[in-house]
Amino acid sequence: NVGPNVQGSAFHLYAGDISALSTVHQQFPDKDIYFTEQWVSSDGDMEGDLLWHAQNVLIGALSNWASIVMEWNLSSNRDMTPHTDGGCTKCLGAVTIDGGAVTRNTAYYVLGHASALIPPGSVRIKSFWKNHGNKAEIESLVDQVAFLRPDGRIALLLANRSEEDFAISISSDDQITLFGKSLASIVVE
Repeated sequence: NVGPNVQGSAFHLYAGDISALSTVHQQFPDKDIYFTEQWVSSDGDMEGDLLWHAQNVLIGALSNWASIVMEWNLSSNRDMTPHTDGGCTKCLGAVTIDGGAVTRNTAYYVLGHASALIPPGSVRIKSFWKNHGNKAEIESLVDQVAFLRPDGRIALLLANRSEEDFAISISSDDQITLFGKSLASIVVE
């Protein structure tokens, strides 16, 4: 029995569905789940890649029991190196370093949304859409995950995959407009 000697499982998302993390959690609820890799192509599209990674990697992994989320690589140069022999020649780092110039790429912004507002010690909490006239539409087009921060405030990540803007009530006092094709990070008092 190796169970007592295993801390958890690490996942990549190169095939399948991110909800598989929840399936593993249901089988082994006392083990950690780590999302440790998803590449961003140097030939990609910033808007499309940002929303896909927000939906599937960031919000998707965190909504399915991942305790961490990492992207492909922290940095690369303009030639997509360094990498191992035979390694990925189109994998874009979170930043590209070219001499003294630094370019922030998709993974930088995806991870920045979470790391800026979800400090260590935060706990994922249940979040759901309530009392919206267009609830079914919002649920099908806007991905979301929420965390209770150590300071008692709630951090919320939202990704709107549609072209449509949505007026969303965050609390009885707070309403925002979530613009079409956007990612938002919010802290609620």
